[in-house]
Amino acid sequence: MSKRQKLIQKWRDDPPPEESFDKIKSVLEYYDFEIRKGKHWVASHDKLKELPDFQAGEIVIPTKHGRMVKRFYIKRIVVALELIGAFDDSEE
Repeated sequence: MSKRQKLIQKWRDDPPPEESFDKIKSVLEYYDFEIRKGKHWVASHDKLKELPDFQAGEIVIPTKHGRMVKRFYIKRIVVALELIGAFDDSEE
């Protein structure tokens, strides 16, 4: 199991109170999310566009002091990763 897969598993099983945005960005980019900066960071993925829980296929990711992401948003990211099938290859 790679470091990335272990990190995702940790987020899934017991998300930390906060996580560095750099780690989150790295994982999202690996799974082909497009990330852009506006007032907050926004990650989008084509597979999420068909789902009602993710408006326009996007996840808004506010950061604390521009560096840390809170648990609530980590949980949303985990749900998005599950929906696009990211855990399918982490089970191998």
